[in-house]
Amino acid sequence: MKHPKRLDETRLVEALSERGLVEASVLAEHKGGGPIAQALVSEGAIGDWDLSRIVSEVFHLPFLPVNMAQPDRELLDELPSDALREHGLVPLCRHGGLLTVAMPGMVGAAALAEVGAETGLRVMPVVGTVLTNRRWLEENVREPQEDLASVPDELSAEWGDLFDEGDASVHLQDEGGSEPLSLTNSERPVDLEPEPAADLPATLPPPPQFG
Repeated sequence: MKHPKRLDETRLVEALSERGLVEASVLAEHKGGGPIAQALVSEGAIGDWDLSRIVSEVFHLPFLPVNMAQPDRELLDELPSDALREHGLVPLCRHGGLLTVAMPGMVGAAALAEVGAETGLRVMPVVGTVLTNRRWLEENVREPQEDLASVPDELSAEWGDLFDEGDASVHLQDEGGSEPLSLTNSERPVDLEPEPAADLPATLPPPPQFG
């Protein structure tokens, strides 16, 4: 069995140019501009499956798109790796210290090394496709939920003080039936009850007669 070659975008660009699959001017535009495989597929410069086939042949890697591999969804939560999401990698399975990931066509060796450094695992890539990886990640990556843990400490302390003061006021009212001691005369609630009406005569005069 042949050993996989080092994943290098320069080698992929050469293969695409030699086989006439992508125009040289298009390849030159993307040189050094980020993940070239994803860019070429997204712009329609080459078909998704055609690109993956070339990557498999050039780098001697198996082709296993995520819609055939049934990735382990829980690995996204278990692995402390932002690089997986950043580079569009889908974790397929983990056996001990070996993590198998599906690449979106191809990513560079540096991206895989980054995942290995963050997870402490040895990363084994297989060739997936750009669009199936992207679709799977969109459907399965959970957005972080905003909760109390994300509230700054200073703001949390302020809310805590407000709740403590409120509890203290309630206890004072329950124990003595009096108003909170912190209120001044000017701060006491104004009694808005209407004053009682003046006493009316027992009998009213007869209504005036007209005509």
